[in-house]
Amino acid sequence: MTTKLEILRPAEARKITGLGKTQFAEKQNPKSKYFDPTFPVAVALGCRSVGYYRHELEQWLASRLRITAEERRRRATARGAAA
Repeated sequence: MTTKLEILRPAEARKITGLGKTQFAEKQNPKSKYFDPTFPVAVALGCRSVGYYRHELEQWLASRLRITAEERRRRATARGAAA
């Protein structure tokens, strides 16, 4: 099975992730407190252009959704135990 590698420019990648320009940049900046080492790395397309693999963005989103769902379950369990 062959996977089609689709490269998205930053504006398209931001739409898919739902992040704004600043949030998108902060996720990639190692000096930022919002840095996310699991965030997909940009691919150089030229000397002044980058892109992101669609499948990597989708995998990152799926991992974020899993974490969020697990956190919700954990909180619900903690509330139930506290009651």
